[in-house]
Amino acid sequence: MSNPEIVFSTLGMVILDDIYFKDDVHDPIYSLVGGSGTYSILGARLFCPGPKSCSIGWVMRIGIGFPSTTLDKLRTWGTNLHVINEAAATTRGNLHYEDTTLGPKTFRYNSMPLWTLPEHFSNTQALFSRTFHFFGPPSNIFRDVPKLLALRANEVGITDRPRVIWEPSPPTCTPKFLGASMNAMKFVDVFSPNHMEMLGFFGLEAKEEDGFDRTMYEGLAKKFIEKGIGEDKRGYIILRAGEHGCMIFNRDMEGPKWILPYYGNGHEKVVDSTGAGNSFLGGFAAGFDETADAVEAAVYGAVAASFVIEQVGVPELVVDEEGNERWNGEDTSIAATQQPSLPSPGDWEKRVDDIKPSKSDMNTLVMNYLIIGGYPSAAMKFAQEANINPQIDLESIHKRNRICTSIHKGNIQSAIEMINDSEPELLQTHPRLHFALLRLQLIELIRASMSADGDIQPALSFAQTYLAPRAPEYPEFLKDLEHTMALLCFPPDQLSPPLAKLMDPDMRKHVAAMVNEAILQHQEVLPEAKVRSLVRLRAWVEAKAAQSESERLKSIPRMDLGLVAVRAENGAAAT
Repeated sequence: MSNPEIVFSTLGMVILDDIYFKDDVHDPIYSLVGGSGTYSILGARLFCPGPKSCSIGWVMRIGIGFPSTTLDKLRTWGTNLHVINEAAATTRGNLHYEDTTLGPKTFRYNSMPLWTLPEHFSNTQALFSRTFHFFGPPSNIFRDVPKLLALRANEVGITDRPRVIWEPSPPTCTPKFLGASMNAMKFVDVFSPNHMEMLGFFGLEAKEEDGFDRTMYEGLAKKFIEKGIGEDKRGYIILRAGEHGCMIFNRDMEGPKWILPYYGNGHEKVVDSTGAGNSFLGGFAAGFDETADAVEAAVYGAVAASFVIEQVGVPELVVDEEGNERWNGEDTSIAATQQPSLPSPGDWEKRVDDIKPSKSDMNTLVMNYLIIGGYPSAAMKFAQEANINPQIDLESIHKRNRICTSIHKGNIQSAIEMINDSEPELLQTHPRLHFALLRLQLIELIRASMSADGDIQPALSFAQTYLAPRAPEYPEFLKDLEHTMALLCFPPDQLSPPLAKLMDPDMRKHVAAMVNEAILQHQEVLPEAKVRSLVRLRAWVEAKAAQSESERLKSIPRMDLGLVAVRAENGAAAT
């Protein structure tokens, strides 16, 4: 078999959907072609016009009852199509919209699904694809990715690893499958849940009154990044968030990158989002193959999704006499150069003015700060005064509060015992945090030895017993231990500024903050109050505006937040 140029293929299915609407205006639509396979192929095909269309490899399993007219329409896309006709009934499903917005919906199969498996790629040109799209549970990834790689090696001698994009199936985006999903990520290069599925992995729900919090999703995405995506742990997480855009992130990036959607929320052209996520990933795959840039590829994905949401079903392809393609009357190459369009200064200011934070938003912000900061009494009193009913685990907050209070008072041993009692695995899985606590305990023993009748022996014995054995674990441990032991060499009033800093009460505050954050992360709660993120964002905007050459941006007033700038060790100002 020759080695064709195949840029994309999918193991997604082709499904005939029966569509049922909530209102009394629209009649049901029967046997509408859909499925993750159809839409992902479409997304890639949009950017492979004319002769390049055959670079899309499509293995399609259909059964009895698949309309010949539908198959003929799909053939007009010009893909490298391999049809497998099965003796069983073709895959069908029921899609019910839950309201008139064509947003929330439910789906169920009407027949046994005809899954596309690696063995169906045998003796097909799609087997040569440089990118494969998978849609399914983590068990499919464990099973099918190695089988696909083995088939490529044994049948056509390809040992180079293709790019693997995994779109998890919604029913498995729950805490029950979180561990398996994280373990399956080593087999893929791109992991792409949508924002609702991301929340589902951690047992969270989106509340309309809370708005869309990018910071929260970035924090959840970091958990997957820390686990590692791909063989080298440098794969990407692409979070698809509908009208909120998408987020691209991997270990080599300084931080997550957000891309605006092609159409904003409420745009008149937005009709139905079904298949948008699948087509996004097909477009992303084609864009990444062409540009080798994940952020730029996400723009391709956003454009691909925009063609799908303009109608119920797939967009219409028209080819003119000169061979030029138009999807829904537009050229995809032109659409890609137009995304995203930035608002004019006037439009932007109007958008900002139109955003009026509600009282409930402000109450939620304050409550979040009190809960994350560990102030249970204040949180309960505020809840009563604001007449809100938050889901507060009072006992958990009380425990964090007691632990942090002990650290603030210098009772480090007591704090460690309480941590081990409430979160037994925390210090075992956070060796740097454990070392920081033990180091602070050593500092407290040295502080006690500096009194008139003090004895340095307890400090020396503690350092030798608890810190010295841990010093070889990380290079910074030995340096920190030596730095701390230097406190014993000088009288308290002759300490150099770096040594005096160790004796400052702020050292206790720093370690207490570390402990509070680690406990929150261990409990799968965002470790930072939302208001702190907003303050940092405001400070960042002011700094960028001050550096701008635009007089208009330089004129942005600085907001007095009542913060005192602290000079960090590296010379940078921190708050």
